[in-house]
Amino acid sequence: MTPYETCVPCACEEVWPAKDVSWHTRPAVNVLKPSPSSSPPIGFSYPQAPIFHLNEEIDLRYTSGWYYWAGHDTARHIEGRDHLLRITTPPSVQPTSSENGDPLIHAIPGMMQMPPGIPFVHALDHKDMITIACLHTLNSLSQYPDGGTICNLANKLMNITWNGLSRVSSYI
Repeated sequence: MTPYETCVPCACEEVWPAKDVSWHTRPAVNVLKPSPSSSPPIGFSYPQAPIFHLNEEIDLRYTSGWYYWAGHDTARHIEGRDHLLRITTPPSVQPTSSENGDPLIHAIPGMMQMPPGIPFVHALDHKDMITIACLHTLNSLSQYPDGGTICNLANKLMNITWNGLSRVSSYI
């Protein structure tokens, strides 16, 4: 049993109509663990993601049908706040690029790479859930019924933003 399975769903929770749900298939990875972290300088802390678990069956409260959840104990709120107030960037985190200028992606110590299109949520004291993040790319947005419209508008926005200078990249 997962911690969220012990949550009592709110009677007011809405679900998305089937016509609005994406065509995402079940993600292949059930558990996402952060990369190893290192010791920060005295008086500081480094970012540290919790372990996230994939929900076990499609949940229509999320348009993707899937989400990664981690428990969050609100009684430890002050401890979490203090950690966040002391965060500094790990020394191995710096932007780098390949010879042709494409960004190189390196693991950030204590963090994880988010799969596009799948929301991340915190289960608050095993009672309520709150969405904390979701990464989208044009490819993940294309998985929705209105994905074609979204991608066309995003391309128009990119064209306006960069004055007609477009760059094909797998990171968009």
